[in-house]
Amino acid sequence: MSSLPAPSAAAARARASRHGAPAASARQRGYAVLVVLIFVVMASLVGLVDRLDASRAKLRRAQNAAAALQLAKLALLGYAVAYRDNHDAENFGYLPCPDTAGSGVEQTPCGKAGKIAVGLLPYKTLALPDLRDADGNCLWYAVSGTFKNNPKSAPFNWDTQGQLTVRTAAGTMLAAPDDRLGGAAAVIIAPGAALAARRASVATTCGADPDRAGAYLENAAGVFTQGSVTDGSGNVVGNDRLAWIAPKEIFDGIVKRRDFAAYLNTGIAAIRAKLGKQPAEAANALPVTNPFDKDTQASDHNLYDAWKDQFKYLHCAGCYADGAGGRYDGMLLFGGRDASGNPRPSTARAPADYFETALDLAQGQAFAPCSPGPASFDNASGSGRAADIALCLAPPAASTGP
Repeated sequence: MSSLPAPSAAAARARASRHGAPAASARQRGYAVLVVLIFVVMASLVGLVDRLDASRAKLRRAQNAAAALQLAKLALLGYAVAYRDNHDAENFGYLPCPDTAGSGVEQTPCGKAGKIAVGLLPYKTLALPDLRDADGNCLWYAVSGTFKNNPKSAPFNWDTQGQLTVRTAAGTMLAAPDDRLGGAAAVIIAPGAALAARRASVATTCGADPDRAGAYLENAAGVFTQGSVTDGSGNVVGNDRLAWIAPKEIFDGIVKRRDFAAYLNTGIAAIRAKLGKQPAEAANALPVTNPFDKDTQASDHNLYDAWKDQFKYLHCAGCYADGAGGRYDGMLLFGGRDASGNPRPSTARAPADYFETALDLAQGQAFAPCSPGPASFDNASGSGRAADIALCLAPPAASTGP
């Protein structure tokens, strides 16, 4: 049997080529698809990275804006707590007027006494850098008329209420007058991007016109809204970001000062010495007319105006005793801070809201005995700050003993 001739090498290669061509072609198409997919994925990743970078940048700007608001708040708190240090003979606690000239410096006086004032944050007055929000806008600032430094309002103390209201976009109240913390004494505002073609650049440091608050802020009559607000059609109609200061925050800082007790005790002693046997006003209030000269007794004059609602003055002939046989014609009462540490709301200003140990102030049957010693306000503890003080007034009557 004859054998078949062996195929030539060329024929073998030809057959291999014919049988392998479809597989090679498939592999090539697979490679091409893979390359296309890689490019698509890479393009998607680039887009994703760009979006992530944009989101991170936006987040950083938002964080920076939040930090700017908090820095401004801390600076304002420091200004209030140290106000007397930097303004001789004045009381503690006042806040600066806004910047209404675009210079970074407060402009005084700012409006009428007791009226809210709005403008740019006076960052230079507060020794701050030029703070901006996430969109490059200057920060704005509103201050209650009860807390602004010029013109001042009286009385002014730990029961003074802020006049500003802060709420969420949903209407939830975050701060309001007569709430637990006393409302908002001041609000710092990051205005955000313009919501309409209503802003025109002017020649100020940041291009904002302090006289056109309505072009930047979405607030009305002292009510400020935190966050994004939309109308019924879903359009954004408010985008302010806020930080605010409660009256309690200001006076929490003040009463913890080491020199605060001496400040009050010195003032109480001056009032005690000045009253003598002057007749009390209605409801045992201190005399309406300030007995201290504004120029020569400025510190006592200012303290009297600021703190007079915390006192009662009881007067009758020899009806008060000091516990050691001395009889007195008057008693000076100082109520102390509310035991809660919160400002007393405007609805809680009866004698019993100030004097926990009072029995009947009108009849002079409270605080027996009175103290012939010096004023003893103690700010070392909450109970010390809330303690009632009862001081004997006028010299003791002549002794009836042998």
